[in-house]
Amino acid sequence: MKIRWIAGFVLGAAPALAESSVPSFERDILPLFEKKCFYCHGATKPLANGLDLRTIEGVMAGANSGPIVSPGKPDTSRLWIVLRDGVMPQGGPVLPAAEKQLIRDWIEKGEFPADTEKEKSPPKRASGNR
Repeated sequence: MKIRWIAGFVLGAAPALAESSVPSFERDILPLFEKKCFYCHGATKPLANGLDLRTIEGVMAGANSGPIVSPGKPDTSRLWIVLRDGVMPQGGPVLPAAEKQLIRDWIEKGEFPADTEKEKSPPKRASGNR
């Protein structure tokens, strides 16, 4: 009986555990940006390179020089490249490996506005005469 209870608990918790393994901007990334990046990309006027990391919309808008995140493609995302190579944060310590990995995982697996809109919108039907 005890084994069934344990198995039921573990199996019942599996979907929640899998869901929480996907990094979230609000839960995981924003607090990191607040501590490490806001000095230049959130709290200053004007924002360094026009990059505002305070919201997901700001991240997706990118910088003066273009997009910084390619959802699902960390190796081509400028955000990941500058963090991986230690270029950012400028004037501060290089991010620890665990924080870098969290951002990489978010770029690779996280939800982005386009993903959310696709889930909410019903598929469009092809128009035309039949």
